[in-house]
Amino acid sequence: MQQQEAFICFSLYSFTLIMNNWKKKFIIIWSGQLFSILSSSIAQFSIVLWISLKTGSAEVLSFAMIAALLPQALLGAFAGVYVDRWNRKWTMIGADSFVALCSGIIALLFYLDIVELWHIYILLALRSIGGSFHSPAMKSSIPLLAPEKELTRIAGINQAIQSICNIGGPALGAVLLLAFDMSVVMLLDVAGAIIACTSLLFVYIPNPKKENISAKSVLNDMRDGFHVIMRNRGVSWVMVTEILITFFVLPIVALMPLMGVPYLWAGTSSKGIDCSGFMRTILFIHDIIIPRDASQQAYVGEHIDIAPDFSNLQPGDLIFFGRKATADRKERVVHVGMYIGNKRFIHSQGDVHVSSFDSADELFDEYNLGRLLFATRVLPYINKEASLNTTETNPYYK
Repeated sequence: MQQQEAFICFSLYSFTLIMNNWKKKFIIIWSGQLFSILSSSIAQFSIVLWISLKTGSAEVLSFAMIAALLPQALLGAFAGVYVDRWNRKWTMIGADSFVALCSGIIALLFYLDIVELWHIYILLALRSIGGSFHSPAMKSSIPLLAPEKELTRIAGINQAIQSICNIGGPALGAVLLLAFDMSVVMLLDVAGAIIACTSLLFVYIPNPKKENISAKSVLNDMRDGFHVIMRNRGVSWVMVTEILITFFVLPIVALMPLMGVPYLWAGTSSKGIDCSGFMRTILFIHDIIIPRDASQQAYVGEHIDIAPDFSNLQPGDLIFFGRKATADRKERVVHVGMYIGNKRFIHSQGDVHVSSFDSADELFDEYNLGRLLFATRVLPYINKEASLNTTETNPYYK
């Protein structure tokens, strides 16, 4: 009887020890991953918001999203096969370290004030490559660490952490971007990755039996995985549904930041702080009323084809930017500023600032020079055109 009681006590003790062991592992892992995922969410949203405020261009933002997502789409099918053959703990540490390195480079470029859009595209793509290996390594390690009956609860906790980071990351990203500069925000991502890597060093993660890596075996594993998914009707339908939802919803989500900044000008637009409203406000201060949108402002007054040296422009002329006409597409105006002389112009793009067309000027704006279209002269035509008038002649104010 005493032996039986001793055996039961020993079994309960062993079971408690095992349970506490896997729980401790997950607490350590979750603590590190919480900082890593949250800081990555902050950094990702801050980059998107910075691009939105800097360019105001849906096209540029789309290229950034492609750079951030395309590597994962291309590598996703292969990454899991290799992760199964590699040490998962060091795969996660390596992936986190690589992402931290990319974030550190972005922080340095912002600190030195030499960042260009192509730098952002390349480093977003490299960060995405790191994420392509980290995610399957993390998810496939969970069944190796926890009892089978606890997997559902753990999946719920993982989803809760992900949701918290998805909600809190953008909010914190916007606050930090306004309070600090991008270099500080990106260094937070580096710090989050360091915390995650450090926490993983204290955890033992078992690895499945390793097999020889060859092109044939990798392709066979990919094929076997695909067959397993297709044989399970529920899983296959979930996967197809998720692909379709992602395909149609993600483009809308990607462009939402362009609609997320409140308007300060004129009060007749549904977008964010914009250029045409700023032009309208400047002129309205002087009792001059012009059309609301840049695409309308571009076709009032005198059209001016800008000389290479800008000598035919006068202060007060409106200058327009956008997509130049090609054989297949029409010209499209997307931005407007006001010429103030000496190859400089003032405009609202994220914030109100002065830029220059002169490459030797410290305010040189290469991006807008590359999409410069034409100018218009409106001041001599006030009250001479229906769309250019003062409050005295405008029907709205009578």
